[in-house]
Amino acid sequence: MGFSKKDFKNIGGFLTSNNLNEVSSALDYLGEYNESVFEFLDQLVVLFVFSDDYEVAEKAAALLSLHYSEGDLTAIEENFKFFEFIENNRPAFHVNILVPLFANFNTIRSRYEALILANDQFAEKYIDAAKEIFRQPEINDISESLLNAVVKHRPDHAEAYMHLALIQQAVYKDYDQALELFEKSIELDPENYNTHIKIGYLKECYLGRYFEAIRHYEKAADLEPSDIQSYVRLANSHYHFSKDYNKSKQYIEIVLSINPDNDQILTILACIHWKIERNFKKALEVFERGLNAGKFHSPLLTASLAEFYVEALDNLEMGKLFYIESLDTEPGNRVRFNKLKRLLENYFNDYGLIRHYFEKYLAAKPLDTDMHLEFSKFIIQYVHDPNLAKKHLGTVLKLDPDRREAQRLLGEVS
Repeated sequence: MGFSKKDFKNIGGFLTSNNLNEVSSALDYLGEYNESVFEFLDQLVVLFVFSDDYEVAEKAAALLSLHYSEGDLTAIEENFKFFEFIENNRPAFHVNILVPLFANFNTIRSRYEALILANDQFAEKYIDAAKEIFRQPEINDISESLLNAVVKHRPDHAEAYMHLALIQQAVYKDYDQALELFEKSIELDPENYNTHIKIGYLKECYLGRYFEAIRHYEKAADLEPSDIQSYVRLANSHYHFSKDYNKSKQYIEIVLSINPDNDQILTILACIHWKIERNFKKALEVFERGLNAGKFHSPLLTASLAEFYVEALDNLEMGKLFYIESLDTEPGNRVRFNKLKRLLENYFNDYGLIRHYFEKYLAAKPLDTDMHLEFSKFIIQYVHDPNLAKKHLGTVLKLDPDRREAQRLLGEVS
């Protein structure tokens, strides 16, 4: 398409258009009437740094060069390096680089953000950056900042609300606020499979609204009948919460018809054979099928198998081995740690191994003051190392200065 001078007043809108032909034609127009370029420098900067279309980026750079030196253009690119770095690297190993890059972007952010987020493709770069950063707890504030910018300028952006909900759920543990954001997302995009799964999980695992969760999983299954995630959640929900074991087995059969080695589903099936049908032989066969399904065993499978050996078969040695395997894979699981600890205390008197898994747990969950306190008590009773006890009690009081039990114990060992 071409433009005439009467289209000039709309050029700004065409430059931020989602239609690549409109963008390219607007750039050609400015190339022809380049005396007007200075009125659209900010839009050109956005196209220069954000466009994945080489021709568009080159046209924008050529027009910018009419007003900016090569050094100026390099400086402009540096201000947006944050997004390039995210796209080309795994932030997990470069948090110390990401933070100053984001600070640099923040210095020019207010000038360009509305123009960036007017374009669907460029808004997705904000979303993608936020999703990558979300994996790094120490910079979740950056992720949240980017997503808040999206919903400010694009209040109809369902995916941004979904990821903000995940931050409220995972970082702030504000489940009511997470639910509000999920519901906003689902209102904007009621046919989104992932959002139905995530809102179902929140209602099931954090809010105890099990039957509402099941309805979301059922909706997700209708939307994506070939994806097993919804069937896994339905099998789990009907086993644990609705106690409809026949329905749970129906969903188990669906999953196994698609993926016969799904360890989570095999664990649920084994538990139905064991705990509901009291068929220990069949349960063991299914557990062993799960063990043989892959080189790596899920911690859920091995923990359930440990429990089965201890409670159903009274085989404490095998129970110990499978609890250890589960915790070696997932050392921060407190429920499984406590089960292994009781086993080691009551039947094996293996305090060295208990200490080992205390330390592994606290390496995975260093802010768990309750566990630091429990470890301190264990040290005082069994290890008799006052300096080590002081260290962990000091951690408790640093995180929770008013913890009276920690104060009392510290007084005793000092």
